[in-house]
Amino acid sequence: MFQSTLIQLVGDQTVQNLLPVMALRPAQIIQFRSRDKSAAAPRFETAALNFELSVRALAHEPDFGDYQPKISTIELDSASPKIEDVRSAVASRLAEFPQTVVNFTGATKLMSIGAHQAAAAMAVPSLYCDTQEKTFVDGESYNAALKLPSFLETAAKLSVPLLMAAHGKKFQDWKSEKPTEELLSYGRTSFEVRRDHWNECGSFFDALKPFFFRFKGGIPRSQAELKNLAASALPVPPSVNPALKRFLDAAIASGLCRAVGKSYFLACGPEREALERTANLLIGTWLELAILDMLDGHPHLQKALWSVAPKKTKDADFGEMDIVCVDQRRASLRYISCKAFLGGQTLEHLEAVGDRSHRIGGTFAASSLAVFTTFQDQDKIIRNYAKRLRIDPAVGPAQISHEFGAHRNKPAAVDVVDHKSH
Repeated sequence: MFQSTLIQLVGDQTVQNLLPVMALRPAQIIQFRSRDKSAAAPRFETAALNFELSVRALAHEPDFGDYQPKISTIELDSASPKIEDVRSAVASRLAEFPQTVVNFTGATKLMSIGAHQAAAAMAVPSLYCDTQEKTFVDGESYNAALKLPSFLETAAKLSVPLLMAAHGKKFQDWKSEKPTEELLSYGRTSFEVRRDHWNECGSFFDALKPFFFRFKGGIPRSQAELKNLAASALPVPPSVNPALKRFLDAAIASGLCRAVGKSYFLACGPEREALERTANLLIGTWLELAILDMLDGHPHLQKALWSVAPKKTKDADFGEMDIVCVDQRRASLRYISCKAFLGGQTLEHLEAVGDRSHRIGGTFAASSLAVFTTFQDQDKIIRNYAKRLRIDPAVGPAQISHEFGAHRNKPAAVDVVDHKSH
């Protein structure tokens, strides 16, 4: 039987309503929501609008073409609706639209019971979207089994733009960068050289910060100083060992450096923005690229976007985020913060990671903190406090490889203990 209408309840977890829409693709969606207790903080009105935004975003997804269902929202005359009130309200719409499925997942338990009772009384199909168990559950309110598509196949169609929209973020207001294969290869090589050959190459990596940050701990500001920096040879030792040569070759292939005789120079011009980008990639952003490379083919962390940031930063409540991807285990966004080196203010950074994750993906978004090298006992602080803040930590190259790249069956990494700064 074809169902042209989907009835659902508005709750905080918008994705529990979005997934059934993606699975059933109804022509019409009717939402029932509680009355908000405060007009100044319209919780359920906001959730209903976020859901509408996420459904509209489906039209831009490759599997949904121009899908644009009719959406209407009905406000119930109570902040805490009773079972009988919800049952009556849902039943009235079922009488009007008999070819309907009822999703009784969201809102309060009483509202959920009322919606299910209405479906049973009217003998129409119903379902529950269980994101924790990763399944659609037949509500058994119909005299035949409801043929439901696979939850996992449906969740596999979630994308970062869809999940951002579910939290009220218009993806067209955001931007991300697609790294070249050469940049990804550079990130992988940088990770492996720093992990396995620090003793041979550490002096060069330590010299990169003072090479770039010449002016009060930062990139120079004057045009003359910027031109001088762009024209300066990198602090490469006279004798280049094979490991460092491998790193430099990857940096050249990615467009970061160029070789002139036995010397190496930056491949960018003297513009401050270009120099800052090159400095970041050589000093720390390589870890983001390495993790992006590891995530290729990951079983549940998928569709990763790099350097996600608002297009207009003036009115944005937060800035650039290292990696944002879809966590299919949770049917949610996952924000991955990458730090090549983390020294002081560890707790402040942990709190910032959790805050950014919540701001971009809502209460149900997940977050990870990947740190290649820590200062003194910061690794203990990270491990002790990250879980309390609902952040998954990956400290050191071995754990990073295990967390993000274990699916590739790579040999286990060996942490090097005498790193200084990356």
